Amino acid sequence: MSKYFARIQRYQEVMKSEGIYGTVLAPTNQMKYLTGWAESGHERLLALFLPASGEPTFVVPSLNAAQALHNPAGLTDVRGWDDTSGWNGVVSNLLEEWGVHSRRIAIDDELDSIHLLGIQSIAPNSPCEPAGRLMAQLREVKAEDELSAMIASGKVTDEVYEKSVQQLREGMTEIELRDIIASEYKE
Repeated sequence: MSKYFARIQRYQEVMKSEGIYGTVLAPTNQMKYLTGWAESGHERLLALFLPASGEPTFVVPSLNAAQALHNPAGLTDVRGWDDTSGWNGVVSNLLEEWGVHSRRIAIDDELDSIHLLGIQSIAPNSPCEPAGRLMAQLREVKAEDELSAMIASGKVTDEVYEKSVQQLREGMTEIELRDIIASEYKE
């Protein structure tokens, strides 16, 4: 089981325990944490639709569909849309498949308001609430690989500190110290 699959499953359990029927994530750190992939959609909707049960779906501009299919999480449900038809029909069909009807949906705290308003018009009876609180519950519990990365990062920071302190001298500016620290991190 990949770390992404495990994260998605854990997030789905959090949603179920909170009575959330689905989540819509923008191409933010939250999407990247769950799938290993996030590509800015700029003004276009690019989102991960994650039901509390079942397979997540990427809804992306058609030009990003191939990228989305190569996501590290191995998600295969990618629905592309183009500027001619827009994304509303794709999202409407997906939410209909989910059977959202008046059920709570969590929305990425960073989803553009124009997209949130569009989703609310498609599912007007489904209360939308911020997904950040749910993601925080997931991310506060670290997996083994995350703990290992944090320990390694701490060791590097300790080494950088020791090497940087040794180079301090009277009259040094903050910018000079910043450059030393940056150089040590690069090394």
